[in-house]
Amino acid sequence: MARATTTEFDDADGETVLEVRDVEVTFDMARGRARVLDGIDLDIKRGETLAFVGESGSGKTMLASTLMNAVFDPGVATGEVLYYPEDGEPVDILDLNQRQLNRLRWEEIAMVYQGAMNAFNPTQDIGTHFKETFDAHDVDRQDGLERARDLLRELNLEPQRILDSYQHELSGGEKQRALLALSLVFDPEVLILDEPTAALDLLMQRNILSILYDIQERYDLTLVFITHDLPVVAGFADRLAVMYAFDIVEFGEARDVLLNPDHPYTRLMLRSTLDLTMPLDEARTIEGETPDPINVPQGCPFHPRCPAADDRCEVEEPELRSEQGSDHEVACFYPDIGRERIPVTLEEDEI
Repeated sequence: MARATTTEFDDADGETVLEVRDVEVTFDMARGRARVLDGIDLDIKRGETLAFVGESGSGKTMLASTLMNAVFDPGVATGEVLYYPEDGEPVDILDLNQRQLNRLRWEEIAMVYQGAMNAFNPTQDIGTHFKETFDAHDVDRQDGLERARDLLRELNLEPQRILDSYQHELSGGEKQRALLALSLVFDPEVLILDEPTAALDLLMQRNILSILYDIQERYDLTLVFITHDLPVVAGFADRLAVMYAFDIVEFGEARDVLLNPDHPYTRLMLRSTLDLTMPLDEARTIEGETPDPINVPQGCPFHPRCPAADDRCEVEEPELRSEQGSDHEVACFYPDIGRERIPVTLEEDEI
């Protein structure tokens, strides 16, 4: 398993809002034990936007759920997820009981789950979803609705029309923004967004990202952004974690990772990303399939798909590490060979 060897977990300066230490998630299944997170170590800085990218099945959403201790049964999460509130002592989220979790979720850490198109109960208007949330947290409905109306206005929506509408009466972008308002009603410190721009057209994607940038500044939020789409995070994220086979394989400042990708997987993802100006004959895909969580390949889990792999990669797993003095970490024995065999050119003005 790849481990970060250069990160110091120390909140003495107040910069860290979440520490993730040696976090694993496993599921016991009829055909064996599936490990869907494999020893994750990282820190999340207060006020930053940290993006997790990778193919479907890489572990991104499972990591997001673990940050809220929301892994569904029969999954078992182990390790530590330490939350540092602005005031008070740190708490290990994985040790909280259900009552404590109910207070932490929404009030301290909120999450917008994937699938805005189907996120709301179609038999209830949007206002009822807000009212039920206020009831669950012992918040006065009238006070809560005033807060909801203010948020909806800030998200460029007409409050009463949205609150009186059912989900089928709203566009995809309106539903996504209504979900954002619902996630912000208790002024959380951390907001986790799972594929918030999925199923939206390009114009609405840009609109949602612009809104997220504005609300982060306005409410001093820490954003954890989950996506499979690298262009979405370009110019938006502060730091970038690339996930493969339920672990982090590259981690660093977003611009550095995108302009100087070291892991062959990151380079292949960038090369396979389509844009409107790319000729079809230049389009590339990543050959092979993502690993089965019950049968992850020995050695480097990416070696069956990697153009730079050799015999060492088949038996030995590289640690996530950086060059001395650098914050850019990579889990690869041969980044130089990867750069040679997988050419990628991304210009500064594209980020």
